[in-house]
Amino acid sequence: MDLDRDTLVIAGDEAWEVPGLEHVPTIAEPTAPTPFHQVHPLAARFFAQSAVSVSHDGGDFSASTKPQQVIVVGHPTLHREVMALLADPEITVIGLSRTETFTAQPQVRASRVKVVGQPSDTWLKICEAAGEVGAQTVRDALADAQYGFTGLHVAAAVGDTLAVGDTLVLGASNPVRDASLVGLPFDGVSTLSARGAAGIDGTVSQAVGVALATQALHPDEVRAPRTVALMGDVTFLHDVGGLLMGPGQRRPSNLTIVVANDNGGGIFETLEVGAPEVRDNFEEAFGTPHDVDLEAIAQAYGVDYVRAESLAELIDALIDDELAPITLIEARTTREMRRALAERLRA
Repeated sequence: MDLDRDTLVIAGDEAWEVPGLEHVPTIAEPTAPTPFHQVHPLAARFFAQSAVSVSHDGGDFSASTKPQQVIVVGHPTLHREVMALLADPEITVIGLSRTETFTAQPQVRASRVKVVGQPSDTWLKICEAAGEVGAQTVRDALADAQYGFTGLHVAAAVGDTLAVGDTLVLGASNPVRDASLVGLPFDGVSTLSARGAAGIDGTVSQAVGVALATQALHPDEVRAPRTVALMGDVTFLHDVGGLLMGPGQRRPSNLTIVVANDNGGGIFETLEVGAPEVRDNFEEAFGTPHDVDLEAIAQAYGVDYVRAESLAELIDALIDDELAPITLIEARTTREMRRALAERLRA
């Protein structure tokens, strides 16, 4: 494989560090290894164009932006714009997988590659600039008060307060996608997320198991490294029984569960079924509000509870060094502006 051709790597779930691709610009999902040249997923819309016109120092010029080849490592699933890039007939797609399953329809299928050449400085600068625009677009939107306090704000707070050595568990639906939009994967943070047909099943139990495994790896420490789990309210309620630990059973010593509670299925707000013209039965079929008292649930299962009504309150809760061994942080978010926020990011 010739890296002198403009090349982009898409690293999805079950991705691994592929020798020879270390310095190729990479759009990485949160559970993939952290790339050296990380590119924001919103840049996929930029790469779908053949060229863009740029004004610089009083002059205009055109830059070629569409990659000549894309290497898919593992199984990306999170972003429609990324999947659309893989379906572009003008781009050669090479799929790398350690199983017989390949994502998209790559023209070449393999488990490893042998490379020659290296990315040009021009291509690296184009990818870096596109990634920076994507990341700044998200941060600008989060700073705009008109969108209120959304699940994307919650993911940003979680991401901004992670420390090296932390372990992060991400729920399906919006949380794993939001984590991707705010810049994950982070170097030094182990990130896990249940993907595939299981959907939201067992997420609380997974978080408890990961926290127990983490503390088992550090038996001599007074308090194990932190495990933070970010999930939506429907995901949390679907497996809330995972908090039930009987007498004599091992309990996590440093687990924080953050629930972005928008009282229903926020992801559907951004999909076709959330469009204004088809919303007559949206709440009953897709919004599914539940009005469950999460504080009462925390009390019933004997875990500490903190409520956050704003981004500042959530950050304060996340950086609190005196949290209980198991703490449930409920971030009371809104989904009313989620569609408008998504449309701004796409634009």
